[in-house]
Amino acid sequence: MDEIRSRKVRKILRLEARAARYQARYDLGLARVAPAGERAAALRRAARELEMRLTGSQLGELRRARRERA
Repeated sequence: MDEIRSRKVRKILRLEARAARYQARYDLGLARVAPAGERAAALRRAARELEMRLTGSQLGELRRARRERA
């Protein structure tokens, strides 16, 4: 397609190409952080499972520690 295009058509094509580059960069970044998000979710699940097995005094200790940390 070596034909001369109108200015508006060229601008649309440039904008679409730019959007495609941004989308590719976004997708790459998302692929990099997805494993970290999965690891964080797994750690939260493990913490919840441990919390379910705490005794009453341990649960109180945990709540106090959370308050101090916040």
